[in-house]
Amino acid sequence: MRLPSIEILESDLMAMSHHHSSSAPFPNIGGLTKVIRHTLRSPTITLRQSEAHTAILQRLHILRLSDGHKLHLKLTPASTTRLQRHERYLLEAEAQVLLLLGPQPGLPIPQLFGHDSSSRAIGCPYVLTGPVSGMSLLQMRPYLTPNERNHVDKQIGIMINTISQQASAAFGHVTQVSSGAGHRSWREVFLSLIESVLRDAEDMLICLPDEQIREHIERLAPYLDEITQPRLVILNAGDASNVVVDPHTKKITGLMDYSRALWGDYLMVDAFADASPAFYEGFGYWPVRFGAEKKRQLMHTVTIVTHYYRPQECVDELEARKALNVCLEQLSAL
Repeated sequence: MRLPSIEILESDLMAMSHHHSSSAPFPNIGGLTKVIRHTLRSPTITLRQSEAHTAILQRLHILRLSDGHKLHLKLTPASTTRLQRHERYLLEAEAQVLLLLGPQPGLPIPQLFGHDSSSRAIGCPYVLTGPVSGMSLLQMRPYLTPNERNHVDKQIGIMINTISQQASAAFGHVTQVSSGAGHRSWREVFLSLIESVLRDAEDMLICLPDEQIREHIERLAPYLDEITQPRLVILNAGDASNVVVDPHTKKITGLMDYSRALWGDYLMVDAFADASPAFYEGFGYWPVRFGAEKKRQLMHTVTIVTHYYRPQECVDELEARKALNVCLEQLSAL
């Protein structure tokens, strides 16, 4: 069966520079060329084309160079994009995670070539990495056999387990911890995260059962104190739109987005919400069938608000609300 192409329509640099709005400016071409030449130690290399990609919150451009190589350039979201409170430092978080995970054997991590949180080098903050080649699991899923899907799920489990082996001395968002502002208590960080999500919902006039959520979290909060070792968590590491798969070998080649990261409880990863036996086989054990870990996993189910901020074709509003209601019912029974 023929798979759909993932190529995005290309435009030349002149057209690209004219069509980007002021709310989503493209970097200064001269500055970007200097960065690329310095990074690759090639004084003559030039930027030929760029493909805009809209699969992630950051603005992603796939850069084609004159020597045939590709690079991924990630920029801050457009100023018209409304960010949640925990999404303020996406590029900084991405760079820090790639630096942490780059040396890890067996992890498909793109090479970090450059990062600038200012606008001095190319006119705006950026992260420059090697490419992640393949198709998103969301695109691939209709064409995978059951055995192939199990193979991919097992790889996701292995990947998340490997990422969670990274440990820190403090809890919190990766940029918060790196600046020395981390916390000693996972309970403190998680309760703050819950409040920020509920406040995001209020800002968007989203009606959520706030008091019910707060009541369950307060009642079960002591279970959060069982987490004493901060582990690296990429919240969307199991998201089908984020996982990239080689369409021929069915091997995971990386993630589109590494920025939604914190030091905390590994059960925060979205993959645990609806994990398959193959995933747990790869992860190494089945932690959330009962007991304290099940309670923590249910408390971590707060993803519904994200859908309202940035609706996706793969997420149905009614299904998201139904999942939240089921979660609250299960918490009530604990």
